[in-house]
Amino acid sequence: MTGGIALALTGCGSTSRPGATGAAPQGDGTASVSIPVPLPTARATRAAPAPLVTAIDALHHDFAGKAGIAIRAVDEGWTVEAGGRQRLPQQSVSKLWVAITLLDLRDQGKAKLEDPVVVRAEDLTLFHQPIAMLVTGDGYHTTVGELLRRALTHSDNTANDRLLSYVGGPRAVRGMILRKQLGEIRFGPGERLLQSGTAGLVWQPAYALGNAFAVARARLDPQIRAAALDAYVANPPDGAAPIAI
Repeated sequence: MTGGIALALTGCGSTSRPGATGAAPQGDGTASVSIPVPLPTARATRAAPAPLVTAIDALHHDFAGKAGIAIRAVDEGWTVEAGGRQRLPQQSVSKLWVAITLLDLRDQGKAKLEDPVVVRAEDLTLFHQPIAMLVTGDGYHTTVGELLRRALTHSDNTANDRLLSYVGGPRAVRGMILRKQLGEIRFGPGERLLQSGTAGLVWQPAYALGNAFAVARARLDPQIRAAALDAYVANPPDGAAPIAI
C-alpha cells in the first residue's frame, strides 16, 4: 500500500523578474524516453479501514489550530481525509511544482539540466538562500540541474526563484498544474510578493540584502502584522488542499 499524508502545507512560489536572464530554450519538441512506461491496470477499490477513519477524524477534531489531513492508498483506491479540501498555505512545498514544470519541459525536449544559467545579485530573494554567498560581481555561473538540486535538497529560495524565471514564471507553473489536472493547488505570486504581503509590507529590492527585511518587519505595528498574517492564512495565494498533494 502506498499512501501520502499532508497536515500543514508549507512552501512558497516565486516569480520571474526583469534582469533574470536565461529562460528555457525552445526545442523542437522531440523528447526521448529511455524507460518504457507500462499502461496502467485497473484495480479493484476497497473501503478505507474504519479504525483509520476514526483516528484521523479524532486527530483533526482535537487539534486546536487550522489543519487538513489526507491519506490516499494508491494501490487500493481509498482516501481518508479530514479538512482535506480546504486550501492551506504551502510555503516551500510549492518548490515541487517548479521542479515538475522544469522536468516537464525536459521531457518535451525544451530544457536540459546541463543548460548554463547565471544567478545575479538582482535574483536574490529573502530568508533561506545559501546560494547568495556564491553570487559575486559577475554572478554565480552554474547549471539548471544544480539549481534544481539546491532548490529541492537545500530548500534554497533564490535557487528555486531562478529556476522559476527559467521555466517561464508563475504562469508557466500554473499552466502545468492545470494541464496535468493536479487538483486544488494554487501557485503564489512569487517569493518576494508573498512573504512581504504576508508580513504587511510592500516589497522593496533592498529587503533582499542582509537582514533588511527582518528590520522592516520588526518596525511594523504588531496589529498590522497580525492582520496581514490572518488574511494570508484565511485565503493563501499559495494555498493547496491536502487531498490534492
